[in-house]
Amino acid sequence: LIADPGFSTVLPELSSISPCVNNGEAFANVTTDINGNPRDSFPDIGCFEVQDFILALDTPQNIQISYNQQEGNINLSWDMVNNALSYKIWTGVSPIVDTTGQPLVTTTSTSTSIPVSGSRLFFIIKASTESPRSELPVRSSARK
Repeated sequence: LIADPGFSTVLPELSSISPCVNNGEAFANVTTDINGNPRDSFPDIGCFEVQDFILALDTPQNIQISYNQQEGNINLSWDMVNNALSYKIWTGVSPIVDTTGQPLVTTTSTSTSIPVSGSRLFFIIKASTESPRSELPVRSSARK
């Protein structure tokens, strides 16, 4: 990581907007940070885990659903949610969709296409403050 780590005070603890938040590596034997605070499945980079960062996000609005018969995809789109870093989408075959497991899609976009197999589907779209790992910016430097 080549960036300002975004420390919150003169002590080297991370602020909630630090690029280090949720971008560390998870290790099974490392369950707490240096202060004894629990680490989650997307730990922060460094020895501190942000604990006081709870941001209530609005529900995505103006959801549009269309079916592309040629491609066999359902196209979903929605309005951007302030402070959201990503959107998580779950599907189910009944109106009660289980959101306790992994989402079908996590994206930073406000639209996505989902392949369908003919079943009637229901969707849940939630805004999130987590950055998808596959979409993290990568920076490198070279030395001569």
